[in-house]
Amino acid sequence: MENSSTKQNLRERIAELQMTNRMLTDFAALVSHDLQSGLRGVGNFAALLKVVPEIESDLPTLTSLNTIQVSARKVKCLTDETRIGRNNAASSTVVSAGEDDQTGTDALQRQLGELESSHRDLAEHACSVASELRKPLHHILSESQLLTLLPVITANPLCTDMASRMCACAKQMQRLVEDYLSFFHSERQEVRTARLSLESLVQLVRHELEPLAANRQVNWKIHSLPEVEADGPMLRQAILNLLSNALKYTRKCSETSIEVGARISPNEVTVYVRDNGIGFDSQSAPHLFRKFVRLHQDAAFEGAGIGLVIVQHIIHRHGGKVYAEATPDRGATFYFTLPIRR
Repeated sequence: MENSSTKQNLRERIAELQMTNRMLTDFAALVSHDLQSGLRGVGNFAALLKVVPEIESDLPTLTSLNTIQVSARKVKCLTDETRIGRNNAASSTVVSAGEDDQTGTDALQRQLGELESSHRDLAEHACSVASELRKPLHHILSESQLLTLLPVITANPLCTDMASRMCACAKQMQRLVEDYLSFFHSERQEVRTARLSLESLVQLVRHELEPLAANRQVNWKIHSLPEVEADGPMLRQAILNLLSNALKYTRKCSETSIEVGARISPNEVTVYVRDNGIGFDSQSAPHLFRKFVRLHQDAAFEGAGIGLVIVQHIIHRHGGKVYAEATPDRGATFYFTLPIRR
C-alpha cells in the first residue's frame, strides 16, 4: 500500500513538472518572439533616421543611433541564445509520466530526477540570459529617450514620431524582460509563509502604483481585509500585477473605479479586484491564464500577457486558485483564494 502511494505521489510530481516545463518553454518562445519583433522596430526606425539629411551630418544624433544599433545586435545575440536554450531544454523534458502501474518506483524516481534537472537548467539559463539583456535594453531606451530631446529630431515631426516609436519599442522590451525575470524568480523561490496583513499589503501596492494613476481620476475602494498566511514578497507581486492590470484596462475611462475586497469562508479567503474598465467576453475567461494569452490586441494596452500567468503561478503555489468574471465594456473582476491554515 505504501509503495502504491509513493508511486502515485511520484506520478503526480512528474506530471506537475512536465506541465511546468512546457509552460516555461512556451514562455521562452513568447519572449524570444516579442523581443525579435521589438528589435525589428528599433532597427527599422534607427536605419530610417540615419538617412534623414539633417541627421547625416549631426554627430550627437548619429552617435546615439550607432549606440542603439550596437545594443540591438547584442540583444539579438542574447535572444538567439534564449531560443537555443529553450530548444535544448524542451527536448530534454519529453519524459513519460509512467502511467503504467507496472512502472517501478526506481524508474519513476529516475524520470523525476531527469525532469528536475532539466527544470533547473532551463530556469537558471533563462534567468542568466534575462539578466544580461537588461544592460543593452537600458542603453536602447536611454539613447532613444535622448533622441526625442535633440533639436535636430524635435524640429522634424516625422523624426519625432520615429524616435517616440523607438522609445515605445524599447519600453515594451524592457517590461517583457522584467516580467520574464519575475516569473522565473517566482518559480524558483521557496514559498515561506507568515501571518501578514492583506490590507497593509494592498495599500502599500496602491501607493507604489500612484505614478500610473497620475493625471487620472481614480477612485479606490479598499474594504477591510483580513490577515492571511502567505509569502509576503510573492503575494505582493500577485497583487501588484492585478492592480496594475486594473489601472491599465481602465485607462480610457473618464473616471476609474477600482475595488478590492475579501470574503472569508471556513476553509479559505477569497480576494477580489474589481474595475470598471473595458472588460472581456466571459467565454474568454479560461484563456486568461494560459500560455500568456493577450485578449486585447489594442496597442494602447501594452503588455505580453504574462502578468496574469505570474498571478496564477504564485496563487497555485500557495494552494489557492484564480478565476475571473467580466462583461465587455462593463469592467472585470479577478478573484484569488488562499487556504486558511489550521
